[in-house]
Amino acid sequence: MTFRGFLLALPIAFAGVAIGLADENGPDQSAERGQGVVLAKSDKVNAHAVPGSLKDHWGLRLLPETVPALDEKLYRTTWIIHWEVSKAQGGSSHELLRFVPDMGDGAIVRRTAVRTNRVTGRSESTRDLPLRVDGALLELDGILHTAVIDGGNLVIDACVPAGERTWYRVHSESFAKGVRLTEHLFDFQDDPATNANGRLTVHYHRTRSWDSVVEERQVRATFVVTNDSVESRRIRLRHECRPGEETACNLPDLYFPKGSLRADLQSDDVRIYRPYKE
Repeated sequence: MTFRGFLLALPIAFAGVAIGLADENGPDQSAERGQGVVLAKSDKVNAHAVPGSLKDHWGLRLLPETVPALDEKLYRTTWIIHWEVSKAQGGSSHELLRFVPDMGDGAIVRRTAVRTNRVTGRSESTRDLPLRVDGALLELDGILHTAVIDGGNLVIDACVPAGERTWYRVHSESFAKGVRLTEHLFDFQDDPATNANGRLTVHYHRTRSWDSVVEERQVRATFVVTNDSVESRRIRLRHECRPGEETACNLPDLYFPKGSLRADLQSDDVRIYRPYKE
């Protein structure tokens, strides 16, 4: 089989970073960052989705019904992302994903990872991973994410638009003890695209599969634009901690790419896959 023919049989997987109020004993060693989250189910269910909503399956509580559904381009395109490689080793690293709709045996995403360097040479591996698609939600190999096709690219773990001045994000992580689910909903009273500062409410919801602990917060916050370039607009959020409230939450920065409807949570919390051209 030629390499070109091999790639046609490709596809998916991914890792993302969730932001929340606490850390668990597991691979996620990120610092504590308090935030709000909101989940709700989209009424636009992709034709290839498995029966039964992901909202109900995961117990989502903040998902708005207005989030945009992923379209058929998800399945018609092979997606690629390039990873940074240390200068000491040299070479290159990339990942190819192809989403395969349900043909009777369940939908899958085929992921091919390719790496070359001066030390080990070239290595390549391919795995077929379970897939469920429901509106703007992707469940990849048992891990849930929000996703959007934006500017021709597939963006995973983005904050997807959920109505006027509102963005939603959900992300789950796997630990030795189970899975942790985190939802955020950012509801702006003032438009962050046109105002240098303003107010918003951040909703947050987190559950863990290994116990009955549920974390929920609704945080009043302010924002200020800290950078406005030709590529994106960065805003900083600050919790309005009032007398009698708990310690102020450390909220993340949000990035609004110019010409895009999505928002990005911190700079490294999204994966941007571009169409692969053979």
